[in-house]
Amino acid sequence: MKRLVLLLSLAMTVSLLVSACAPAATPAPPTATPVATATRPPEPTPTPKPQTLVVAQVSHLISYDPGRTFEDEAWPIEHNCYSTLVTYEHGDVSKVKPDLATSWTISPDGKEFTFDLRPNVKFASGNPVTATDVLWSLNRLKNLKGNPAWMMDQVEKMEAIGDLKVRIVLSEPDTAFLARLTAVQFSIFDSKVVEEHGGNAAEDADQTDTAADWLTYNSAGSGPFVLTEYVPDVGVTLERNPNYYKGPAKLDKIIFRFIQDSTSQRLQLERGDVDMAVDLTAEDIASLVGKPGVKIVSKPGILVYFLAMTMDPTFSEPLSNPKVQKAIKYAIDYEGVLKLVPGGAVHPPTIVPLGMLGSAPESLTFKRDLAKAKQLLAEAGYPDGFKCTLTYNTGRAYKGLTDEIIVQKIQKDLAELGIEAELEPLEMTVELTKERAGELAFIPKSWEPDWPDVGNVLDCFRPGGCFATRMHWEAEDDAFGIREIWARGLAEPDPDKKAELYIEAQKLLIEYGPYVSLFVGNQQIGIRDSVKGFDMDPWWILNGFEVWKE
Repeated sequence: MKRLVLLLSLAMTVSLLVSACAPAATPAPPTATPVATATRPPEPTPTPKPQTLVVAQVSHLISYDPGRTFEDEAWPIEHNCYSTLVTYEHGDVSKVKPDLATSWTISPDGKEFTFDLRPNVKFASGNPVTATDVLWSLNRLKNLKGNPAWMMDQVEKMEAIGDLKVRIVLSEPDTAFLARLTAVQFSIFDSKVVEEHGGNAAEDADQTDTAADWLTYNSAGSGPFVLTEYVPDVGVTLERNPNYYKGPAKLDKIIFRFIQDSTSQRLQLERGDVDMAVDLTAEDIASLVGKPGVKIVSKPGILVYFLAMTMDPTFSEPLSNPKVQKAIKYAIDYEGVLKLVPGGAVHPPTIVPLGMLGSAPESLTFKRDLAKAKQLLAEAGYPDGFKCTLTYNTGRAYKGLTDEIIVQKIQKDLAELGIEAELEPLEMTVELTKERAGELAFIPKSWEPDWPDVGNVLDCFRPGGCFATRMHWEAEDDAFGIREIWARGLAEPDPDKKAELYIEAQKLLIEYGPYVSLFVGNQQIGIRDSVKGFDMDPWWILNGFEVWKE
């Protein structure tokens, strides 16, 4: 019995030793069913919050057809729905850049433009953008004979070279035609879609085209957005174009609300009901400073204020005297004028806004010098001054700054020179009628370019230009060669040489022209600080493709 116990004990010892040296055995599965452990489901991918930008602006328009409208209230909407052959970006109007055209050549004589179109671009409808659409769009602009049709007057011939090349030939040299093509009036339409809704580009389009109504409530372009709703006196809704060649915009929608009153725009901006308020008075801008969630974007605009004097002695013998005109240029207290402008302003040398290719440098601006002004007045034969009439428009105002305020300041400055200017207020239509008939001797005016090129401005203000003739500065009065230099600038294909010629022409305009440049006011817009990527443009205000919200 003891032996049996001993053997059992020995066997157990050996067993334990073997177990200690051997790998652990896989335990047998339990006979009982274990309790199930809950598995956490994967986190769902968050749905991006819709991005809607709400813009408050003034509008009295009844059409958003680029071929018919010339009013700048339509430009922010049309620019975001349509592409053009060329464009400019980030508010830099000194350089033309590709859009639907990837490249272009200009003939040495400045009359022939050949554009290579970007391949594989689609309209919002899905139709391809072709040379046929380009020619159709430009022909429609010309043949509608609407407000902007004159922009095509120089075009003598157009042709498509295959599907992706277009040639445009002008009747006279004008390399600035390239800058003109950035204007929304040169928007490229989906010709198939517009024709389906009554569009026509034939020579009788002014009688047969019936697409204007449809193009007011819809768009037919290849821009980053599509016009999907228009409610008269209420607003416009744009929705993202998924076919845009640069890719979809970050914004899903842009809603333009037509709010005619500045105070209402400001209050809605403060509450966050709108993201951007475009048409604010200086008082409302000032009241927004320091308000939480709101910031002010300010840039020099393109609207130039100036004085114009007659060159015809039958309307005013003293004012038509070149030395008197120069004396007045030295007599104005320009710094004092700038202080009157709500929101700030700059003093450009001439009627050309700053920032364009060939804009004259600010160093050329006149500075007040009363001693020099009195000397010039005496040399002109008026040592004791003279009397004249300064006529102004009672209906024009810039951010609350009326012509009346401007002329009162001019009257005071001229009085220090011995010039007694009697102020003559006229109702807007009366003043414009008399001005266009060349019947006014001394007037304040405002002017802005139709497209970003100095040549466009010089065309109006050179001797014999459209505005110059209203002040009786005729082509035969150009003893200085301004017109010849301007024409060379238009024909010059090299941008640097073009800029030199434009500045040369402006120096002569500053010295001898019957104009006194006063100011260019700052454009100011209130926006919510959640708006990112916004760079205010002087022409079309908003490029929605570059904007997003946080």
